[in-house]
Amino acid sequence: MEYFTVGDIANQGFYPIPEKLFNNKHYQKRVKKIKKVKEKSLMVPKEINTTEELLSDTSKIVYGVMCRYLNYSLQNGWFDKDKKVYIKLSVTTLAEMLNKSRDTIIKCKKQLETVGLLKIIKEQHKADTFYLGKVKDRPEEDIVMEVESRIKDEIQTPKILEVDNIDPSKVSDKPVESFDLEVVESFDPIRVLPIRDNKRVVAERKENHTAAPEDDFTKNLKNLLLESAVKNTNSNTLKNITTLTNGDIKEVERAIAFMKLKNKSMTPGILVAILRDGDYKNSGSITPKEIRRDEKIEFMASKLGETEVRRLRGLVLSEIGFECTGVDDQLGNILCRKFNEYLAKGGVYVQ
Repeated sequence: MEYFTVGDIANQGFYPIPEKLFNNKHYQKRVKKIKKVKEKSLMVPKEINTTEELLSDTSKIVYGVMCRYLNYSLQNGWFDKDKKVYIKLSVTTLAEMLNKSRDTIIKCKKQLETVGLLKIIKEQHKADTFYLGKVKDRPEEDIVMEVESRIKDEIQTPKILEVDNIDPSKVSDKPVESFDLEVVESFDPIRVLPIRDNKRVVAERKENHTAAPEDDFTKNLKNLLLESAVKNTNSNTLKNITTLTNGDIKEVERAIAFMKLKNKSMTPGILVAILRDGDYKNSGSITPKEIRRDEKIEFMASKLGETEVRRLRGLVLSEIGFECTGVDDQLGNILCRKFNEYLAKGGVYVQ
């Protein structure tokens, strides 16, 4: 087997198939099917909702092949007065390239045309002219749900030990003075542990061991971190925060307010680093900046994109009527509401 080398990556030809073509609601449809489900040793037909792709895998490959030809079209000057690039490919050529039948290629072209990724200009006795449509972005709510799902999986996945930050200059070679029983998953009753005076003792398993109750600071700290969307905390994080603040919950609140003011990511590592550096103490009165209405609208319009903003404006027009005034005010209200929802989901406002 020959393996790819660095030189191959630049020189090897690939068909560019956009990743946004996969698992994108814009190119899927919800359908109801009858499926037999096993219940009490019997196969019972039930109606289920399922998702079907509007584009076959072959159609996606055909789109990738056509995208490859855009460079050739540009070199040949194949673009119209609006600078829209087009390509020329016959069904026969595509069928030979992909080793598919003409009927399969025609079906793929029809699928691409149906979802708005292809416009076909028929020309008699000549190869068809194709205009390619850009692939739509996946809906923002799908991306948010996917990210939240990954974060949830990471939280639920057990980790042996998590460390926020380690400063190599502060690592000591001295023997450990105390042991955290929370991070010990299994314990050998005959294991010998070293202690500070270099004596050796045999650890004994306690049959009815009861965990020590949490103090008020730890409980308040956990609630504060949860309310502030600081996720993936563990026992090491809580110990570091307790040590750096001397058990003062007000210090943690000031540090979190500082993080929000500076648009920092709400992660345990950054919180511990800010507490360690003490920058939040020199920031004076920490109050989040009041964001004006026009700033919200401008930011959200940029975030959503021109196409989505036009769609929302069209909805407003159809709702209140084309002859009515106040369309832009209504649209602004929608964008402001979406801005607040964006921040509530953990988004960061950056000017």
